[in-house]
Amino acid sequence: VNPDRKIKVQTNNIESLADREIDRLIDQYRTVETEEELVATAHLLEEKLREHASFVPGFIQGYERSAHWRWVRFPESFSERDMRYVYEYQQFWIDEQA
Repeated sequence: VNPDRKIKVQTNNIESLADREIDRLIDQYRTVETEEELVATAHLLEEKLREHASFVPGFIQGYERSAHWRWVRFPESFSERDMRYVYEYQQFWIDEQA
């Protein structure tokens, strides 16, 4: 999909996508002056990306690591299956006997 350009390493172009029309729409999107033009350009860009079946891979880290003092206690298993960090839902307590 990269017709006459070389792939640049360390860029956000994960797919190595090279489409002159998409490039033109991105440049146009950056320079529009009204909200209507912005929305119309964004819709055209989305259509082009859909035609190309553009995909940006993503992932969820299936585990969380943390360190804590021995008197901080957590439940046997968490009820929340998807959280950003282990302390997000405050599901811990202080064991005063530890």
